[in-house]
Amino acid sequence: MAEIIWTKLAQKDAEEIHDFIAKDSVYYAQKTIQKFFDRISILKKYPNSGRIVPELNKTDIRELI
Repeated sequence: MAEIIWTKLAQKDAEEIHDFIAKDSVYYAQKTIQKFFDRISILKKYPNSGRIVPELNKTDIRELI
């Protein structure tokens, strides 16, 4: 199983996305963040399923669009 490492920027972005959506609906804010974690679990199980980040061009760093 792959290790997932969140950058500080990614953590901050997720918090800001949550806070923005929560202004209208806490329920949908939580649901959106849960979708992030659901997608991340794909990378944990299948680390090669994401694409290589073009600007980094490292095979061990992947992203899901």
